[in-house]
Amino acid sequence: MSSDAVLALIGDAAALLAAAAALAALVYARATVREAKRARLDADQAAKDAAADRHRAAEDAAADRREAELTRMIRRVERAGEIVEDLFWEAPGDRLRGSSRWMRLRNHLGVALVGLDGQLPKCAAILNAATADRAFDGAVEARQEVLLELDRLNKELAAMPRGGQA
Repeated sequence: MSSDAVLALIGDAAALLAAAAALAALVYARATVREAKRARLDADQAAKDAAADRHRAAEDAAADRREAELTRMIRRVERAGEIVEDLFWEAPGDRLRGSSRWMRLRNHLGVALVGLDGQLPKCAAILNAATADRAFDGAVEARQEVLLELDRLNKELAAMPRGGQA
């Protein structure tokens, strides 16, 4: 065998070895690309899951806030109703006794109605009563208004997705 043939054989062997190494590198590169794609898909799915969790948490927080707002509103309307009820029973006796205790109740009602006068206009009208008779007449109408508003608020609370109760 001549030296040219040996050199050609060595060159062919080196080329074959280089091709095998390139093929092995290609196989490893493909596996790395597959793993990278899988990792990217897993990361994308984790990001979507995290976004969905954040969205659900935000919806839950909003529902909790709305439920708390309704519960506070119910308590406020109940308080106004208690004052109207007290006024209903106190005003006739004050008229007969010539007392003005009903005015104290009227003034307490004014404080209780801050922000509610749009929802309870008949209750708010009592604030303009100058006599026990007018306060009593207003309380007669306002009692029904309070009951209707409480019924509406309780139905709204019960209809919430979580079925909150007052």
